[in-house]
Amino acid sequence: MSRFEDVVLRVGSGIFRGLAPHLLTYPVTIVWALASIVPTMFTFRPADLGAKTEAAAANAILFRTIVPVAIVFVLAHLPIIPMVLTEDPVRGAVHRRRFFWFQGIVFGLGALVMVGGWGWLLLFYGK
Repeated sequence: MSRFEDVVLRVGSGIFRGLAPHLLTYPVTIVWALASIVPTMFTFRPADLGAKTEAAAANAILFRTIVPVAIVFVLAHLPIIPMVLTEDPVRGAVHRRRFFWFQGIVFGLGALVMVGGWGWLLLFYGK
């Protein structure tokens, strides 16, 4: 096997090892996107949002959610790097276990923030 074929094989296997974990980070990011809307709403003064149309106010709120969502998106992808770089099956299993624990914790925290924020907004705000 030539050096080029060896490099292509290693890169291809690394991409294959990272594809499924990459796809599993999207639900985590979506949960945090929904969770960050309510706290972001309270960074605006009521006069700022009242002066805008409903669509412009919604766009302003959603635009400010980009920062926390981008941070979670990057953090959720960091545990993938060791999984992609290792070729040892034993170390790969350890990295996969750490990845799933990390994703579960970040997903759970996002779900708690989301349920707490939206629940508080729907049940108690404005009453």
